[in-house]
Amino acid sequence: MMNTDTLPLKQSIELFSSINLNHRQSSFSFQVAALSYFNPQKNQILYQLKGYDKDWIKAVTGQMAIYRNVPPGTYTFSVRASNEDGLWNPKERQIKVTISPPFWFSRCAVLLYVLLFASGSWYVTHRKKKPGGAESGNSGLTP
Repeated sequence: MMNTDTLPLKQSIELFSSINLNHRQSSFSFQVAALSYFNPQKNQILYQLKGYDKDWIKAVTGQMAIYRNVPPGTYTFSVRASNEDGLWNPKERQIKVTISPPFWFSRCAVLLYVLLFASGSWYVTHRKKKPGGAESGNSGLTP
């Protein structure tokens, strides 16, 4: 039995134009199908995760598009299908896929890192030298 609490979609993907995944969900799959029933073994399906795949990929037996460890970013998953005559449907099915970075790589975290570095650098370069301290070259001992 599958635990649906961790699934990003609770309904059919046909009802969505985009999906948002967190960085722990960077491995995912789509099951694709061409709905021409006269000679289904001759149907062809091509898919591509635009922004990740360089070329279209031909779906093989089982017709699953599987992706593993996709880096954070925004992608478009596209599917094209042909019937048994090799006639390609001119309309692609597309869905936007956004994978969020972990919080330590988010824009807010990077801004925080920059501010911490800048304030640390400012502190190091502008701190006052204490009179009689080790920084002034005087050890505080009298001869």
